[in-house]
Amino acid sequence: MIELLVVVAIISLLSSVVFASLNTARAKARDARRISDLKQVQTALFLYYDKYGFFPNYSGQTTTHTQKFNLMAQDLVDDGFLSAVPAPPSSYSTYQYYLYGGSTLGALLVTNLEAYPNSSTGYPGSCRYNWGVGASNWCSINHVTSYYCLCNLY
Repeated sequence: MIELLVVVAIISLLSSVVFASLNTARAKARDARRISDLKQVQTALFLYYDKYGFFPNYSGQTTTHTQKFNLMAQDLVDDGFLSAVPAPPSSYSTYQYYLYGGSTLGALLVTNLEAYPNSSTGYPGSCRYNWGVGASNWCSINHVTSYYCLCNLY
């Protein structure tokens, strides 16, 4: 009887370790999909810019950067640059779009990663800029987050 209890305890311990590892792997897979989605949108934005000479602008139409992303992605789908509007793989994060203003030509694509710890350097391939002293923008080196950013698209 004791041997049976020991075997059951060992099996439960091993299964809990496996499930914990599996959850981490799933989070990393969702992060990889988020990064892939943003890179596809970035390529589509380059094609949009090459065709029209400007990036989509929704500054007066919506209030959130997630809504701006969805409008921009739908325009890219309508113009044939994307096959479908990408949706985040979980409710943990959203996709966001911000058009730079003034003389800076470009836009910012942002999502939040779940398997990558908060840092000021960002996930490899993510851009982090010194936006100014005390700035706490999504992708500022002064702001410790797990945001993944694609900056200065053109």
